[in-house]
Amino acid sequence: MASERIVVVGGLSGIGRAVVVALGEPRCVVWSRRTGVDATNERDVQRAAQALLRDGAPWAWVHAVGDFDERSAGLFTESNPGSAVCTTTAAGCISRPT
Repeated sequence: MASERIVVVGGLSGIGRAVVVALGEPRCVVWSRRTGVDATNERDVQRAAQALLRDGAPWAWVHAVGDFDERSAGLFTESNPGSAVCTTTAAGCISRPT
């Protein structure tokens, strides 16, 4: 069951910050190096994803950084059609896990 939470990777500045403001700060879970989740570090992403998923899957995943391996979070897998939705781009994208 998906929750109403939205994960925003890179949500402390630029496009990511604008997304957090637009969607509502209380609803957003921000991952960034400054919040202790380095999106280029597989161990950081796995740890953060495990903690996040204890309360169910997020409603959406916003990717607003240029370097991130979504596979580390365990939400996007070969068997999940959403796996190709969030590619690594500087512009970012929004996807909804299935």
